[in-house]
Amino acid sequence: MKRDPKKLIFLAVIVAVFLFLMMGGTNRYRQVFHLRQGNPQGQVNRRKAAQAKQKSTETVPAEEKKPLPPGFHRLAGHWIGRSTLPDRGFCTMEFELHVTPDNGFSGNSSMACQPLFGVTKSADAMNNLIHVNRLSAIMAGEADAESIKLHGVQTIDETHIGCVMGGFRVTPFGDNQLAIQWDDSPCKGGQMIMQRPTR
Repeated sequence: MKRDPKKLIFLAVIVAVFLFLMMGGTNRYRQVFHLRQGNPQGQVNRRKAAQAKQKSTETVPAEEKKPLPPGFHRLAGHWIGRSTLPDRGFCTMEFELHVTPDNGFSGNSSMACQPLFGVTKSADAMNNLIHVNRLSAIMAGEADAESIKLHGVQTIDETHIGCVMGGFRVTPFGDNQLAIQWDDSPCKGGQMIMQRPTR
């Protein structure tokens, strides 16, 4: 029996169309399945990016303040002291102390000295009577277990005697008093007991 060539061609076309549709459907299913499952590596990258963004937006905790030694916060305020210092005469110092936000300290001092006979070495007696040496300073520092250690930030030498405020140590002394000791090289520095000013 002889087969009709037209029928064979028609059957071949039908088989080809069927195979094409089957292959296209399989690829489409794979694409949909891939989209539903997602890209594992992409999910990891997106998760890491989200975590990094969350960390960047977290509030950084403020640095904790250094604790002050007991009673040191009460040393803030205005103090005054008087003493006779070698080569300077009779000196009066006013001192003001402040606690800074980080529990450090800042301060400023102003000292005026009146030369005296027999105490200073000046040969001009009349000059000793009228000349007053004035020295002021701005300071900053912090406390240790026993005292407050300040250092000079700026010295205001009103009478140009050449003193520069260096170290300035403040120690609680007795009942509501301070013992201070300072170095204002090339001058000789000094020490003094200070009290709250009377009103």
